[in-house]
Amino acid sequence: MALNGNKEQVFQNISKNSSLKIGPDGTRASGIDEVYLFDQELTEEAAKSIYQFNPIAELLQKDFNSLNDVEQRHLVDHYLYHVDREFKIALRNLEAVQFKKLDIPDEGDVEIMTMGEMEEPNETYILNRGAYDAHGEEVFPNTPESILSFDESLPKNRLGLAQWLVDPKNPLTSRVAVNRYWQYIFGRGIVKTLDDFGNQGDLPTHPLLLDWLASTFMENGWDTKKMIKLMVMSSTYQQRSATSDAKRNLDQNNIYLSRGPRYRMPVEMIRDQALAASGLLNDKVGGPGVRPYQPDNLWGAVTGGGGGPLAKFVLDISEDLYRRSVYTFWKRTVPPPSMLSFDAATRDRCVVSRQSTNTPLQALALLNDPQYMEAARVMAQNIMANDQPMQENVKVAFRKLTGRMPTQEEIQMLTEVYDTSLHSFKENPQKAIELLNVGDYRIDERLDQNLLAAHTVTFSAIFNLDETISKE
Repeated sequence: MALNGNKEQVFQNISKNSSLKIGPDGTRASGIDEVYLFDQELTEEAAKSIYQFNPIAELLQKDFNSLNDVEQRHLVDHYLYHVDREFKIALRNLEAVQFKKLDIPDEGDVEIMTMGEMEEPNETYILNRGAYDAHGEEVFPNTPESILSFDESLPKNRLGLAQWLVDPKNPLTSRVAVNRYWQYIFGRGIVKTLDDFGNQGDLPTHPLLLDWLASTFMENGWDTKKMIKLMVMSSTYQQRSATSDAKRNLDQNNIYLSRGPRYRMPVEMIRDQALAASGLLNDKVGGPGVRPYQPDNLWGAVTGGGGGPLAKFVLDISEDLYRRSVYTFWKRTVPPPSMLSFDAATRDRCVVSRQSTNTPLQALALLNDPQYMEAARVMAQNIMANDQPMQENVKVAFRKLTGRMPTQEEIQMLTEVYDTSLHSFKENPQKAIELLNVGDYRIDERLDQNLLAAHTVTFSAIFNLDETISKE
């Protein structure tokens, strides 16, 4: 609903116990461009979040005893859902109980739906011009003859199809698989069109290599780990990604593999690298999904304030904030925005490969996302604890994030960033406090806060280097 006028007044009007009319005789009412209908009653907090109306800042300026009951409730709700750690823990425990309850069947026999083959399969026809009632020739289950004829000794069901797919004589399955592994490691498949090996797809750049990898994959029992190990231990992969102008002119897209791969890492790797370099990464294996940082009330604006364990986003605490990205809880209607900025798939449909873009939003995420700011601050705390000169601290951080030592010119540039930041924080110490309070990890009070903030800004700049987020 587009609001023309005071948002608070509009909200108060539609909150009254009266009918809401769109317009006389169904015509469009003045001031309303869009109308959203919900299948349940919205709470006041949810409705206000939809219209981005936030009275909290104004309420905090008033004495609590002077507020009315509604205003006091808004203030208490804000404190519970955004500040109180114990309430968050209790709410997460309640969610776990609710999810567990859903898994407990009622007493008595339980029927579970399973997929099975029909004793008499339905008749299937080619539909003339796509009309459901215009039956053409009857068709039967089969596989493409041009790939591999279906062995009549196999059952014509899903088991038979699976056996046909992995038949040693099938030329397609293993080639498609190893081509996707190659793309994941080298940034480009031997066949560029990962999802199309047909007439409209690209031809392989190295057909004999593709054949050899495919046959090796099958001969080793379709062992994925062994195939990836074979690729990364090859001399081709272990080449440097640096190249000369002459080679770049001859092989700009590295089709002939004249150098090692270089491309931006997936967002999961970027985040996990930041956590690992700072010492925050929790490498625990297994367990339920976790909820790291994301904007407040992002879920509530989409769910419309309905009930259930997924109505509100509750930030995790302690070590759960720093688990590997593969464990990040993913709500398909509201995916984690920082991951989407780096081209992560939305997971509402299957994709063979992700896009790879370079946008200002990615730089803004690395500069402002609490996860990266906190990682830079914790890295600064850990490195400063060694009590070394600032230039030495820069060398340590640079090596951790890029895998090499910085040049003298790079040290000079980062020193200028540090000096400028330190001067700014000394002029306004409150800015340093605000920066250091980003994130849940405790601040080392023994360190000079201005120095720590200046180191944080400097290390954050290293986090944003193209070399840091690229695979080389």
